Amino acid sequence: MEAYERDEGIENSIKAIPQYSQVQCATNTQLEYLRMAANKLGLYDAADFIKKFLEANSSEIQRRFMVKGDHPVFARPDRVVSAIELESFKNELELAGYENIRVEEIKR
Repeated sequence: MEAYERDEGIENSIKAIPQYSQVQCATNTQLEYLRMAANKLGLYDAADFIKKFLEANSSEIQRRFMVKGDHPVFARPDRVVSAIELESFKNELELAGYENIRVEEIKR
């Protein structure tokens, strides 16, 4: 198989996985689950990349921020995100026209 070809067997295996509802565990935990799945599917380079990413960014992933806002986008009054997620989440809110976004780092 050429390196650039897609593997239909892997795609079919992924499509066969039932859809789960969103989980609320930490980003690093979700990435670890993803790494486990990549290993099971034989996606060893991807699994190694996720492992190296987690090792290199563990301190940023573990930093948590409370994002507060007055709009319905917040299912709860506040939303907790990691430092890795913070900028993209703030950008999404600002692009959607949300104002009064407040961010506080959660000290441990």
